[in-house]
Amino acid sequence: MVDRSDGVAGTRRAVLTAETAPGAEPLATAQLMSVRVFPREVDGRVAMRFGLTWRSMELLVGFPYTLYGSVRLSQHILSKVKHAVSDHVARKLVLDEVTYTACSLHFFVGKYWDDIARRIIDDASL
Repeated sequence: MVDRSDGVAGTRRAVLTAETAPGAEPLATAQLMSVRVFPREVDGRVAMRFGLTWRSMELLVGFPYTLYGSVRLSQHILSKVKHAVSDHVARKLVLDEVTYTACSLHFFVGKYWDDIARRIIDDASL
């Protein structure tokens, strides 16, 4: 995004390749492949649409955890962008949508995983 006197000029998209940050836990972002950002001008605002692609995700624990993490990461990136541009442009930036893509989902079997599934079902049944 570029702040110009006649308004906001945007790029068509940004693609960020995910790497584990220095000092972070080794598996903190091991499954995150990429983050795509699509700014679109809508009704005088700049709607930031995010797309996050994950490699392989475990269904019971990993999926909800990374789904939540995808939204939070999108909010974090938007916040960083807002701090990097002028106040005039920052006021126009809004989080529009987050698209989550998992290249594959898997489900483990065994007593430990059965116990997790049972607890989820029991909690949802109350």
